[in-house]
Amino acid sequence: MNVTVEDLGNLKRKLSVEIPLSEVQAAYEEVYGQIRSNVRIKGFRPGKFPRALAEKRFKTLMEQEATRNLVPKYFDLALKEKDLSPATEPDFDNLEVDKAKPLKFDVKFEVVPKFELPPVEGFKLKAKPVKIGAKELDERIEQLRRSRATLTDKDGAAESGDTVTFDFNGTMDGTPFEGSTATGQTHELGRERLLPEFDKQLHGVIAGTEKSFDLTFPDDYGAEHLRGKTATFAVKVHKVQQAQLPELDAEFLKGFGELATVEELKDRVKQQLSNEETRKQRQTLMEELAEQIKGAVAFDVPEQLVGNQLHEFEHRLSHDDPEALKDEAKLQTLKDAEAQKIKANLRLQFVLDEYARQFSVETTQDEVQQRFVMQAYMLQQNPGELVKTPFGQRLLMQTQQDLAYNKTMEHLVDKVLGPAKGQAEGAETVDEAGQAGQEPQAAAEPKEQAHAGAKASARSGAAKPRRKAAKSGAEPDDAADSD
Repeated sequence: MNVTVEDLGNLKRKLSVEIPLSEVQAAYEEVYGQIRSNVRIKGFRPGKFPRALAEKRFKTLMEQEATRNLVPKYFDLALKEKDLSPATEPDFDNLEVDKAKPLKFDVKFEVVPKFELPPVEGFKLKAKPVKIGAKELDERIEQLRRSRATLTDKDGAAESGDTVTFDFNGTMDGTPFEGSTATGQTHELGRERLLPEFDKQLHGVIAGTEKSFDLTFPDDYGAEHLRGKTATFAVKVHKVQQAQLPELDAEFLKGFGELATVEELKDRVKQQLSNEETRKQRQTLMEELAEQIKGAVAFDVPEQLVGNQLHEFEHRLSHDDPEALKDEAKLQTLKDAEAQKIKANLRLQFVLDEYARQFSVETTQDEVQQRFVMQAYMLQQNPGELVKTPFGQRLLMQTQQDLAYNKTMEHLVDKVLGPAKGQAEGAETVDEAGQAGQEPQAAAEPKEQAHAGAKASARSGAAKPRRKAAKSGAEPDDAADSD
């Protein structure tokens, strides 16, 4: 095998490979053998047709199969010989296939950048003691009571803590906009799910009444084309209900497994709060470390990877803010800013990959499969069917990347914090799923996973006037549902 490498600059490489004639002939022999065993030609006994006839009739097939057998194998061998690590998909060209000649081909790709790995000792992090105060404990107990409250109809005006069922219809300059209409919506007054002004307007409403009001979308609103604009909302109130909270008694405790006293419930809730705060702090430490790593390295990244992600960004923008695509100057500004973020994140990923190799941090297929199955069930999908779809394949790949990212970052955080500092001081790590009895939860909704990872969601139903718009809708949705 003859291999030459041409440096095209900016991480781009061109490999020219020549596979010996003997290997080409051996590949053709293998393909011919498969044809003799599996193909029937009228007028000839099985496998007894002339070779010249087979080569003439199946010329294209033989070339394709020989190429398929040879090119991937010798491409890998060429990479190993020249110590190259592709970071992008290879682009094959000038493929010359002839059974009487050596097989030649060129292939272009971008390589993984070379860089000096920052020493872990140079990063600084500090874990704070986790302390759960009486106020936090009382608030969580109150949330548990509210989550098990019964709602009764109320004749009077709605107050904070009451639940309002209503329809709304929004218009802008007399014209409805996407997501501006919904029916049968429910909202507990005072909860930070709606825009504050919308929540304020629902205070004081009475069942069976209607009202209209103007609402100005905040300047940091999720749907950029609505930022700073004013819409008129008409609201029809169907019900106002007040919550009847259960007493902290034996009947209430039955909902949490084998708990005999309120003090035992408080101990378990306190442990849960401690676990949540520990996870939150770990996530913050990971984010801090990621920013430190980004600031510690500077090297070129493959242009194709940047371009691919910019294309995805522009596609998202076409849904989030289609008006931006019409303003070339604004679009270029947005793309330039996004390109800088993409490059910084790619550098981070290349560095983390190298740290994972250095510290032997591995993500097993079992771990990936378990996380993928969990996500599939959260999406109310059959894992076996989901993985067969393009979306499922993307989710599986993202799941693997997220797990690798989290495991590497967790390992680095522990190394930076040092011995006995891997967990926040004063925090006991408990696997909630493994605790006896039912873990007390403040709400019925499943919790969002930590890292962005597979941020796939199966959102459906009418839009609600929440604090910030989800990225694909015009309705004022809460950031809790957005990416």
